[in-house]
Amino acid sequence: MPTICWSGNVVYLDDNPQRLAKAKSLGAEVHEAPKGLVMEPIGLFPIVVDAAASDASILLAFRSAEPNGICQRMYGDFTETTPVPLRHMYGVGIQLRIGRVNARAEMPDCVGHVVAGHFHPEHVITRRVRFEDAHEAIGDPTIRVAFVRDGID
Repeated sequence: MPTICWSGNVVYLDDNPQRLAKAKSLGAEVHEAPKGLVMEPIGLFPIVVDAAASDASILLAFRSAEPNGICQRMYGDFTETTPVPLRHMYGVGIQLRIGRVNARAEMPDCVGHVVAGHFHPEHVITRRVRFEDAHEAIGDPTIRVAFVRDGID
């Protein structure tokens, strides 16, 4: 969680009790979201992450971003086009970031934080599966599945 990387307070909104409990255990301030995310923002934030994959979630994310804030969408989309409130974004000065992380470029810094004890990726793993059985577990709806090779813990 970013709370361990000097970002201040992390606020986590979700409608899934398991993910809410995990976020709370990692130090986040958690809020249960109503189904469909029809709600007022719980605050204004400099960085907002939309990971819920819905039109309602991205609209809530935009309304939750403070002036000149950044909204990071954690997925592409499932349809050809998505309604985006450009007038609101322009008026508030919101930057929308979309795209996959360049994992190779970020890896050295991430590993450095793990080695230094700042990050504990093992805390978000909810199921470990042998690499040979990955095809059976890839669709598991749990928070994080880790595929491990024999002899590696």
